[in-house]
Amino acid sequence: MPFLVDLTPLRVNAPYRRLWTGFTLSGIGTQLATTAIGLQVYEMTGSSFSVGLVGVFALVPIVLLRLYGGALVDFHDRGTVALLAGAVLWAAAILNTVQAWAGNTSPSVLYALVALHNAGFAVVSPARSSIYPRLLEPTSAPWSWPTRGRCSPPSRSSRSGAEPQPSGS
Repeated sequence: MPFLVDLTPLRVNAPYRRLWTGFTLSGIGTQLATTAIGLQVYEMTGSSFSVGLVGVFALVPIVLLRLYGGALVDFHDRGTVALLAGAVLWAAAILNTVQAWAGNTSPSVLYALVALHNAGFAVVSPARSSIYPRLLEPTSAPWSWPTRGRCSPPSRSSRSGAEPQPSGS
């Protein structure tokens, strides 16, 4: 039974496989951290509204910084931007661990950590999206799901005939 997604790039390209795996695990970690912080806020306050604020503090940096992250990636080296944004993610994770061990009782600290973490994620996402096409061969890139349609224009044979074909005069 064939898969719905072409896994060839993951099988044949080790750098792509490592990058994809790392960013997938990072995304899972981001969601787990946000969920754990929501539970911690609820334990501190007993308020569903306070837990809802965790979602607001997670969403706002993503909305505000996603475009800025794209501009950073266009202006600076993609690898450097991804590395620095990854360092912000690590710092947020370490600070989250420290606050938990220290027995933090302030939801404001948790809101700030969620915002910091999601700010890093908002900047690293455009960097990741722009690194993928550089790792893949042009023949495999259009079929890999993270880079769909970004690597090469469609061939004439795949177009629906919207453009007139040149005449052979």
